[in-house]
Amino acid sequence: MINFDETIRKSFSVDFCQRLEYHLSRAFRNSGNNEFRQIWCDGIEVPDAVNQSLENFLETKEIVTGAWLGMTGQDKYSVFIKLGDKSLETCLKGLSLNNCIPSDESRDWVQLNIENKSIVLQLI
Repeated sequence: MINFDETIRKSFSVDFCQRLEYHLSRAFRNSGNNEFRQIWCDGIEVPDAVNQSLENFLETKEIVTGAWLGMTGQDKYSVFIKLGDKSLETCLKGLSLNNCIPSDESRDWVQLNIENKSIVLQLI
């Protein structure tokens, strides 16, 4: 049986959230869109297992957390991290997701909604 706190939480560690924060800022900076080039990330919260169930995670293949984004990096955003096949398998083993982050040369894996202060990130 998979335990959310002991398995899933290991993959969404402080190290992963920090790596994702810097990677996301680089992806915005590398964007051809001037509006997005001005956005940066000043932190991604480690997901809270209290508000998420293992059943929901397995059904949606998604983790919900928060981040500070924007031109100042201080606007609170809802973050939806969607897992692809590789990242789901990695996560279920409790391993690091660092190698499941897409290239920062592309913004295809990022869907930003400035109006709703939400962002969807698609891992590999």
